[in-house]
Amino acid sequence: MLINKNSNPELFLLSPLKRAKETSYPFFAKYNLQSLVKTVDEIHEMSFGQWDNRRVCDFADENECHLFYKNQIRL
Repeated sequence: MLINKNSNPELFLLSPLKRAKETSYPFFAKYNLQSLVKTVDEIHEMSFGQWDNRRVCDFADENECHLFYKNQIRL
């Protein structure tokens, strides 16, 4: 179990990014800890700005995101 039976957490800090919420909320729900969760904007792990939650194939071929992705695949 991730939480020791003897521990008594008072607060969980969470990134505001969608993937952090989607990953963590099943855990919080399973252990009925939703009331202890606080989202803090300053702790997001990485944001890609306008590229967040978008697929590379949705960008034009000459878009820098698409070009970056294609160059990474070549490696």
